[in-house]
Amino acid sequence: MLLLQGAMAAARIGDNATVRDLLHSAGEAADVVGEDRNFYWTSFGPTNVRLHRAAAAVELGEGRHAVETHESIGEGFNALLPERRAHHYLDIARGYSQIGDVEKASEMLLEGDRLAPSEIRCRPIAHEVMADVLRRTRGAPPAPVAELAEHMGVGV
Repeated sequence: MLLLQGAMAAARIGDNATVRDLLHSAGEAADVVGEDRNFYWTSFGPTNVRLHRAAAAVELGEGRHAVETHESIGEGFNALLPERRAHHYLDIARGYSQIGDVEKASEMLLEGDRLAPSEIRCRPIAHEVMADVLRRTRGAPPAPVAELAEHMGVGV
């Protein structure tokens, strides 16, 4: 988990080489573990490494890579805590927003809200994504998106 946290810190400052090295090392450690485990509330394993790969890609502005990583995550995702899955959906909403797919970004926000509303409604980054979705939506947003925006306090 420390390798994953380091990778995210490196992604936030745009250090692509360090992100790649730390994610590679985390992937090797996950391979040794062999499956997703929640020892000491770390939720460490291959699935969480993939989620961090997607999140790091978003931080680096590589939305397409994040979306592709998301699509390859697999069954382990459903076993994660709802809050963790909602947080991931927020990351992927950002990825879709980066590539201009506001419809899919909206879907990810709605899915995250369904799982763990506070992960979506209370995070400033989610408000930014929702504002971007609303700004880029042609015409009125679909009713569920408008309703979520209202719950979030983001102007339609």
